[in-house]
Amino acid sequence: MATSSPGNLARIFDPSPRHSKENGEIYVMSFLQPSQKRKISYREQQELLRIALEEHPEFNKQGMILDTIEKGVKYPVIHVLRISEEAEKPKPESNQQQKNAKSTVNLAKPLSLHEPKSVAFVEASGCDPNPKQADKSRPVQLASIKLHQSTELGPDVYLMQGIFRERQRIEPEYAWSPRSNLEHRAIILVGVFNLDPGYAYGLERSWRDVTGARTIYHHLHNEHDLCRILFLERTNKSSEINLFAYLVVVECRCVASHNQQRILDFVQR
Repeated sequence: MATSSPGNLARIFDPSPRHSKENGEIYVMSFLQPSQKRKISYREQQELLRIALEEHPEFNKQGMILDTIEKGVKYPVIHVLRISEEAEKPKPESNQQQKNAKSTVNLAKPLSLHEPKSVAFVEASGCDPNPKQADKSRPVQLASIKLHQSTELGPDVYLMQGIFRERQRIEPEYAWSPRSNLEHRAIILVGVFNLDPGYAYGLERSWRDVTGARTIYHHLHNEHDLCRILFLERTNKSSEINLFAYLVVVECRCVASHNQQRILDFVQR
């Protein structure tokens, strides 16, 4: 279970204007862990991993950093980046350029630059002054998304990255706290490792029961204000056996010091 820092006010898991059942969001998930054991506390290790992210020019300005509030978890720090797309605008003076225009993957523009390490992103299509002219049906070219090597953040940090596409989402009809309050947001992550094709097919059909998403939906206390549950599938091939094949992302909007222990007990059960 993880929380975003107060500056991380990104609505990164909100559905974009182009979102649909057939066109789910795409995320690059980065999982960090120490590359070797050191005789320091778990929280000190976590802080060193966060510093490595903040000192990197790309991770520092893009996406959202999640810090675990549990001790002893495999990935103390996780970075989440939502990918957006916009077609290259052809220049009117060249018909040849219009024919050769291709769809490219670009990061969306930030909402604010006041917190460089906590920049929020929105979909570019949502800022288009002529939304009717925008082609929202173009698929994102996953092959053009760049992933880093495991040593990108230095010799002391082991980095694993995966491209995940949203397959399904659940959003309750009722809110138990102001949804504009993002400072008390917390994320529960449930990961499933690589599976054989037969079992993977069954998981995709019954993921609510297998991953515990149905239990979370029905039994998570209202004071934590369940906002949404996302079911993500990894789309890129990887030889890394410790990289999740599926992720369930549970977003809660009311987790603070007075009820944090209660949700931790719920996650442990």
